[in-house]
Amino acid sequence: MKKIAIIGLGLIGASLLKSLQNKGVELIAISSTPETVKKIQELSLARTVTSEMEAATGCDVVFVCTPISTVCDILSKLSGILSKDTVVADAASVKGFICEYAKNLNLNFIGSHPMAGTENSGFDSADEHLFEGAKWVLTPDDEEGQKDEIALLESVISKTGARAVIMKPDVHDEAVALISHVPMILSQSLFYMISNYEKPDIGEAAKLLASSGFRDMTRLACSNIKMATDMVEYNKDNIFSAINRFSSYEQNLLDNYERSVLEKIVKDRKNMYSKEGKNLY
Repeated sequence: MKKIAIIGLGLIGASLLKSLQNKGVELIAISSTPETVKKIQELSLARTVTSEMEAATGCDVVFVCTPISTVCDILSKLSGILSKDTVVADAASVKGFICEYAKNLNLNFIGSHPMAGTENSGFDSADEHLFEGAKWVLTPDDEEGQKDEIALLESVISKTGARAVIMKPDVHDEAVALISHVPMILSQSLFYMISNYEKPDIGEAAKLLASSGFRDMTRLACSNIKMATDMVEYNKDNIFSAINRFSSYEQNLLDNYERSVLEKIVKDRKNMYSKEGKNLY
């Protein structure tokens, strides 16, 4: 039976914990939040529940599911605790700087990022089905030399219903800026514009009339603030580049706002997701 530790029990960590229930693994839950520790104990979601990272000693796999800005510090602490027999993976949505940092540590590390989440945060928002049908990116430093470690992570990831994909850290970071980080900023910007519209009466009228379209477009405006600020800080170059390019694509679309162009957009968008909202690409 594989022994798996999860450090950080917010939305991603707690969802991972719940998704691995009764999947033939021994679970170690590590959280710095006393309330979360108590909830996990009451729900009997892990064999061991603690705030001490030393509990990860001897595990086959350790997932670090803490905020982006804290991952390097956690990895540094783990490097003094764990042996190379333990595979360590994070779950942060920015990979480049973390993977570079980990190269200088005495860790058997592989960067990872589950492409799943919601605008909600915290342990109480966890969903055992969150990763089902999702991609889970792995960014190994040495794909050939880490075959066994990759296979182990793929095995664990498959238990959540997700599918592992291998990608270079820089490719991941630029791609995620396009499909995750920029959409969040656009969502926030749209709501910010309506809330601060230069014609207050029009802004209030817009809020009064807002229905499902505005609701869906601004869902990501409710994103966790710590996560949002970390995304912008640690992936700013890719985000700013994408936003600058967005304006040119937007103008190009408006300049060619024709039926044939729109029909292709509609067709491609419909083919990209299932009726349940899962990426089919």
